[in-house]
Amino acid sequence: MRKYWLCIAIAGVLTIISGCGAGNGSKSSANEGYIMETAAGAMEYGDAGLSVEREMKFEDAAAGAASGTENRATVETGRKLIKTASMDVETEQFEQLMTALETQIKQIGGYIEDETVSGNQLDWQGNPMMRWADLTVRVPKDRLDEFLNGVESAGNVIRRSENTQDVTLQYSDIESHKKTLKIEQDRLWALLEKADSMDSIIALEERLSDIRYELESYESQLRLYDNQIEYSQVTLNINEVKRYTEAVPESAGEQILKGLSDNGRRLAEGVKNFGICVIITSPFWITAAVIGAVIGCLVWKLRKTFRKRKSGKIRIGRKADTEVSQVKLQDHDHMQGGEKDNPAPDQRKQ
Repeated sequence: MRKYWLCIAIAGVLTIISGCGAGNGSKSSANEGYIMETAAGAMEYGDAGLSVEREMKFEDAAAGAASGTENRATVETGRKLIKTASMDVETEQFEQLMTALETQIKQIGGYIEDETVSGNQLDWQGNPMMRWADLTVRVPKDRLDEFLNGVESAGNVIRRSENTQDVTLQYSDIESHKKTLKIEQDRLWALLEKADSMDSIIALEERLSDIRYELESYESQLRLYDNQIEYSQVTLNINEVKRYTEAVPESAGEQILKGLSDNGRRLAEGVKNFGICVIITSPFWITAAVIGAVIGCLVWKLRKTFRKRKSGKIRIGRKADTEVSQVKLQDHDHMQGGEKDNPAPDQRKQ
């Protein structure tokens, strides 16, 4: 507020000086210009936030009109298109197809962005497993069709899809924001050179730091868009097969013959796999059979021995019972014979 009143006082002095004689007219005009500039500078930098805000409003209005014109011109001159494609490919010769694709990608100036390839593996029967690969390829947009046609000639394509995304407006908006920030940055640098107070310098430097961050973000987005526009993305899903998938519709007779042929091949393959499984696992089941036979013999012998011992104990018990019975019978007979030889005393008296 003090500087504001100071500006008013200077303006009053300027008015008084301007009323002086004509002889001092030129000198008064020079002084007036200098004093007005000083007053404007004091008002501009006296409140740093207000000054920056005023400059921002002016720049936004000017840049807004310019960016609108540039956006329309960009849309009319050339569109920003992002093209992508996806293909599912079958091959009976996996290694040859992969080599051919790598060679073609290098020839057209593309590159492999991501790659996942299965290794050589065997199943539980010892047979080699079918391999597969997932590729994400970047090719120049002008040679996209050439690359896709090359893939179709190298393998059996069972699915192909293409997509185009128009990002012209998004690209133009980012460019316009970037140019607006650059204009604001240049003006802020000019104001920073004239700033004579610490508050103004701090406010301007903070805004310049924010602008630099925003510019870097916009430039990163533009680089990403440029890469996506100039290099089309192609996703390839490659599978190794023994027979290609038939794309032409078949008649009923052909389907029956094909079904019988497939079932016969599966049956033969099943019998072969069963024989291979039996041979491969023979050490295990032969060993198990031998161990089982030994255990069975031991159990049989133990049971036989137990039965013999049990039957022997039974015979011994029976024999002992018979002997005891015979002894008791002899004792009884002996007692009866003694009574007959030695009559009782009463019988003797008689």
